[in-house]
Amino acid sequence: MMMNKDLKILSKLIGDFSKFVGNRSTALLFIFEEPFAKILEWRFRIWKQEYLFLGKPKESERWGGYDEISRELDIVFQEIERRALKGTGNFSFFRKFKQHVESHKKEIVEILVDGEKRSFSYAEFVMGAFYRVLFENIPSSRFEDEVWEEPYFPKEWKVTKENLQEKNNIIAGISLHNFLFWAQDRIRSSSGDNKTDFDLDNTASKLFPSVNPPLWAKLLTFLMRPWGDNRMKSLVELGTSFGLARPMFGVIKNGSEKDFFEQVHENVKVEERSTLDLAIFLFPHEFSADKINGYLTDLTKLKYDDSSTENERRKDFISIFQNMKSIGKE
Repeated sequence: MMMNKDLKILSKLIGDFSKFVGNRSTALLFIFEEPFAKILEWRFRIWKQEYLFLGKPKESERWGGYDEISRELDIVFQEIERRALKGTGNFSFFRKFKQHVESHKKEIVEILVDGEKRSFSYAEFVMGAFYRVLFENIPSSRFEDEVWEEPYFPKEWKVTKENLQEKNNIIAGISLHNFLFWAQDRIRSSSGDNKTDFDLDNTASKLFPSVNPPLWAKLLTFLMRPWGDNRMKSLVELGTSFGLARPMFGVIKNGSEKDFFEQVHENVKVEERSTLDLAIFLFPHEFSADKINGYLTDLTKLKYDDSSTENERRKDFISIFQNMKSIGKE
């Protein structure tokens, strides 16, 4: 066990190393993968010590030492991730990071804080830092679309109903939590000024691969945007700030143009059903039968010109909620 003096020395050394990472090539970390693997392992071990001492009032100084080292290692990790997203070693970064997360994803520290038992998850800690950097930096990466797919970003970390239902997959749920936390401020600040949030648009379509992007954007906006006195009125009059992304269905080589468009139509239907299934699964309270009936009642009370954009949105949401109601009866 390290003494307080040792902790201060180690913190200083890691602080100096973080400056090296920011100013020098990361080739050493990614060509020879062992250094990055060791940094990740140090991060886990220091995190564990930090939280073990958190519940011990007599060890507050030692906890402070581990906390300082943990923050320095967090700076190092985030800088390495930023550099990787720029294209320097992104494959090695994701491969080693996935191995690290999967090997420690069930690590939990349980302690007493003010007489109350509390649990701290390493997976939530390390993935929270990972997503903070990813969401803010991937839009400026020239490898954006590439990074979201395997062998880079693991498909089991994406948010699908199947991944969330897999009992050994706890990362998909953490992905969902981090996305909602990041997205809520962007959605809340959208004001119906027709400005598209392209960063949110692409991230939502990549992290939720089974959804229909326009429909998913409408549902998330419905759930997250602040409302005035009339929630449905705000919904149909302000619209959404994202949801433009479209999947590429490819080309039907041995079929007519009619065959192609019929297949596209069928794919959209499957996507829309998958989207509604996921929404009901994730937000059962908000999309209960009673709630949906209330939404439909409020929408039918709104009156707009037949040819107006607002009336088209109103009818669209009536259709959405009616479909959700039908699914709930199955």
